[in-house]
Amino acid sequence: MRQGQTFVESVPTLAERQGNFAGINAIFDPLTTTADGTRARFPGDQIPANRINTIAQTLINLYPLPTRSGLANNFTYQPLKEQNNDTFDARVDYRFSDANTAFARYSFNNTNTVLPTAPGGINPNCDQGRSGTAHQRAQSAQLNDAHVFGPRLVMELKSGFSRYEVYSLPLNYGKNVAQQVGLNGVNIDSDSSGLSIISTSGLTTIGDASFIPIITINNLFQEVAGFTYIRGTHSIKFGGDLRRRQTDPFQSPTARGQFSFNANFTNDPTGAVAGSGSAVASLLLGFPATTTRSKYLVSPGLRNWEMAGYVQDDWRVSHWLTLNLGLRYDYYGPNSEVANRISNVDLVAGKIITAGQDGVSSSAGVKPDYRDFAPRFGFAATVAKGTVLRGGYGISFVPNMIASSMALRNPPFVSLFTINTTPLTPINSLSDGLPLPVATSPANPTGSLSGVAFTGATPYVQQYNFTLQRELPLGLVATVAYVGALGRRQYIFNGAVNVDLAPPGPGAIVPRTPYYSVFPNVSAIAIAAPWYNTNYQALQTTLEHRYHNGLSLLATYTWSHSLDDQPSIRNDPKAEYGNSFLDIRHRFTFLSDFAVPLGRRGVGALSAIARGWGLQGILVLTTGIPFDITNAAARSNTGGSDRPNVVGDPTSGFQRSVYQWFNTATFAAQPLYTYGNLGRNVLHAPGRKSLDVAIHREFVPREGLRLQFRGEAFNVTNTAPFGAPSGSFGSNSFGVISSAGLGRNIQFALKLLF
Repeated sequence: MRQGQTFVESVPTLAERQGNFAGINAIFDPLTTTADGTRARFPGDQIPANRINTIAQTLINLYPLPTRSGLANNFTYQPLKEQNNDTFDARVDYRFSDANTAFARYSFNNTNTVLPTAPGGINPNCDQGRSGTAHQRAQSAQLNDAHVFGPRLVMELKSGFSRYEVYSLPLNYGKNVAQQVGLNGVNIDSDSSGLSIISTSGLTTIGDASFIPIITINNLFQEVAGFTYIRGTHSIKFGGDLRRRQTDPFQSPTARGQFSFNANFTNDPTGAVAGSGSAVASLLLGFPATTTRSKYLVSPGLRNWEMAGYVQDDWRVSHWLTLNLGLRYDYYGPNSEVANRISNVDLVAGKIITAGQDGVSSSAGVKPDYRDFAPRFGFAATVAKGTVLRGGYGISFVPNMIASSMALRNPPFVSLFTINTTPLTPINSLSDGLPLPVATSPANPTGSLSGVAFTGATPYVQQYNFTLQRELPLGLVATVAYVGALGRRQYIFNGAVNVDLAPPGPGAIVPRTPYYSVFPNVSAIAIAAPWYNTNYQALQTTLEHRYHNGLSLLATYTWSHSLDDQPSIRNDPKAEYGNSFLDIRHRFTFLSDFAVPLGRRGVGALSAIARGWGLQGILVLTTGIPFDITNAAARSNTGGSDRPNVVGDPTSGFQRSVYQWFNTATFAAQPLYTYGNLGRNVLHAPGRKSLDVAIHREFVPREGLRLQFRGEAFNVTNTAPFGAPSGSFGSNSFGVISSAGLGRNIQFALKLLF
């Protein structure tokens, strides 16, 4: 498959490349900062040529020239993605007797993805997490045996194995690109090959993306036994499940390092000149706001056990009432490593602990959770002819993903390096490069630490619903349901919370952090823990015309609200309580399936051509998901991000367009060394409108054999599915939408069914 893609990006203007910010931003010289926090303005807002850092000049010239005017969304990039996919399934069934049958199945899927790279040179368009060559292979095998012991008891045994491999490489993999542009100490092996991340507020990030290369192999061995026992009006199911996971993830967060630039070093610290400073000017001077590198030094082999047991009774109490009563037990064991190459952060003891050393468990202190009992209850009652009332409540335990935040990557198995500055004083320059990576000492760690809470508590969700279903005339069925889900003990998806944020205030950040006395050289301590809770409530309605005379219709409408207190800016659940990132308030769908009633009884060539056609259509209308607004240059001086003040209604008083999705004039910088008054996720991105249609024709060459031709068009109206606008207050792209999903996509398929 070859697919065209369109990315709208923000690149520096010709004037900015030359250090000329006249008419763009007032810029000040950070090397003239005085003790009382004043700076001298660059004459004419022009950086002298001899002050432009040579590495920065090379980096900024990697950006393509703008293709349109403006400071944001001024360049369109259209790479061609090629993806080849091979898949097959094989199955063998065997009948030992009337009471005993078995089958064996094997499935294989292989996917290769390639993006074009710059011929013989540096490819800077590696932002948005895009990788270069990606290889994915999934395999699974299963043995299944079903035995009928009599009219009341059936047993089913399953044994399975699955394997998933991922090799995702950056576009500049294997090239010492950072060395070519003058950044020393970056390219030291294949993991760190490529270009460092250059993140400049208001510009599209260049450099090979973080967390790649990704080299991961996951194996799962599973044994399942299930029984069904029928006695009277009871249908009882019970059984167990045993799983062994082997996860081998190699993934450095920033093996090539990351240099981030904001407007702090080139603004007027006194605030007398509003809107002063430019992140691009800070880049040209070569003064990063933060410099980091986190490189993995080992290739771990993580292991854990999982098991489950369940019993459920479907009890037909009477002709009008059925009850579903069940209990499930789950155990998700903590991870260990085959050679104890994992370590954790003990905040109480103020030290790093290593698995298998000094009495530390093989799970690096993470305790198993043995208390995951999950009751289930449901009912279905026919309250009148054609009217059914249903309801239920249940608890489900969900294991955490073994993602980067849960992988226990800490010294001495990583090399960590971080330089954090204050808003006033540059500490390092691009010309300094990075020191060569060495194993960070657990006795004197530096950089960012990543721990997992010792509690080991398993996240769970309480789900409940109350549903009324009624048959209507004309073959229609209407359903109205109230649905709720309460997430508890939730871990941040693929992330953690920095528990070492300094309180807002002036001065160097690290000495003001809570754990400075025990980790004086550490810039952040990210802990994966059951930090937050979620609350989802919804009204779901459905109107269905079941398949009859070749036609089926289904219309659904959902009103919902999803809230949570996930830590984002502050480690304060009350301050962060707000719209979930998954909050979609309104969603309407309409589905149709129509068998064209032509040529069914006719004979001859025309009838043969006319019959066998089918049409399908799907219409989806949804409101957008929320997005957060944060300062491009943090003002609280906590070591983390913050939000500005809101001084008006951002949804009114302006003309909405992709260049201004909300009223950007209703936000203002909060006073220095404070948090802003803006809440979390207060605005929503554009909604989606999508119409998909399909047409198919079936041929029956002989009995038991069907040949189906399908033509499918997705987003047939070619309505742009716009992404969220930039929420980076103070950047040139603030409020501007610069991304969109796929436009119209047409595909054809030929299936042989036998």
